[in-house]
Amino acid sequence: MSTTTETIAQEVERLAELIKGIRIAMMTTVSRDGSLSSRPMATQDSPIDGGLWFFTYIDTTKVEDVKDESAVSLTYENPLESVYVSLSGRAVLVKDRKQMEKLWHEDLLEWFPDGLNNPQLALLRVEIERWSYWTVDASVISEHRGDMKRPC
Repeated sequence: MSTTTETIAQEVERLAELIKGIRIAMMTTVSRDGSLSSRPMATQDSPIDGGLWFFTYIDTTKVEDVKDESAVSLTYENPLESVYVSLSGRAVLVKDRKQMEKLWHEDLLEWFPDGLNNPQLALLRVEIERWSYWTVDASVISEHRGDMKRPC
């Protein structure tokens, strides 16, 4: 396969199709002691422009983890359709009120009852670097891998 921006864009579009409707991802971070920590995170519904957005409170372990080591992994699963997606990249804390307003929806009150008024509310943006996904068609498992910097 050729190394074109178009090829990568097509793969990112395919990733977006695969994870669409999967509300929760498991986010794995690297703790200060080198151990791995995973927790469920709600992916915000926005076009994948090379990254994914997640709301968080600033004073959490995951935020401390990404300050020390920004490498993260995200996994998505849709067992009803036999779709499994693994993404890795770098997370960064974003304190942009306009972006938070753009991504906010009422379902988030379940986890963030104070809404946008909480000064501890922020976003984590995960810049996608690599991905793998598995699908099952006609009882055959297919694996696909990609890299934002190399050919898919």
